[in-house]
Order: sequence, then C-alpha cells, then structure tokens
Amino acid sequence: MNTILREATIKDFDALSELQQNLVKFERPFDKGIPQSGKVCYYDIMKLINDKNTLFIAAETNNEIIGCGFGQIRNNLEWAVEKKIGYIGLMIIKEKYRRKNTGRLIIEKLIDYFRGKKISNIILETYCINTKAIEAYKKYGFKEFVLQMKYDTN
Repeated sequence: MNTILREATIKDFDALSELQQNLVKFERPFDKGIPQSGKVCYYDIMKLINDKNTLFIAAETNNEIIGCGFGQIRNNLEWAVEKKIGYIGLMIIKEKYRRKNTGRLIIEKLIDYFRGKKISNIILETYCINTKAIEAYKKYGFKEFVLQMKYDTN
C-alpha cells in the first residue's frame, strides 16, 4: 500500500466530510450526548482548510482519501507560561486501512509542523473508553494529561 500525505484542499471537502461522519458514527456508542442519527459536524472543515494556523493533512492511497487529521495552533492561553499550544483533531483512518502506520505518519507530520512553528505543547482528545486510540497515542509519545469528567442526570 502506497500512502501519500498531503495538505488537504477545498477539493477534498466531500471526502473529509465523509471521514468526519465516520468518526461520529464510531464515537456515538461512547457518548449519549452525540445525536444518535443525522449529520453531526465536530469541526468546520472548510474553515480549517483555509485557516493559516492549521495544517490539515489528507492521507491518500490510489487516489482515495483514506484518513485525515489536522494540527491547529491555538493562541488562547493567557494564563499559561506557553501562550500557544498545538491541537490535533479529526484523526481518523478508514477501518480497512487501520494498523498500517497511516495514523502514525499523520501524527509525525503534525508534530513536525508544530516543531517548525516553535510549539512545544501539543494536545489531543479521545474518549477514555477508546482504548485502542489511547494505546496508539501513547506509542506516539503522548501521555495522559487531563481527565474530563461528565455527570448525567438522566
């Protein structure tokens, strides 16, 4: 399998939107707060593609986008020592292409992007129950950092 990583463009919008819906479908069992039917958009893909502080990566095999992820420089940490952080989001690989290092390659490319921008703190989020993702991120060098908790009154 020959996979190339490239910067996503507006022409990739439909394929990236489909990947976002695949992620939503995968995560619905983890979270009753996600509507259980219909289209859900975690991220504004068009805005991210056009954002000068974001690198949106498309992974492509045989002219098919099989995965993606984005890295965004966020400047909203007035209280912190480091005023800017890197945020990684919309990490998804189509199921039949998983466990072939594509996710690792995307993460490495995004980390290199942040290093080039002198960003030393990088965060991402995943569900606590998503143990496969957690294991993968730990292999890539990420550590558990903050635990967000939720209380359901129903």
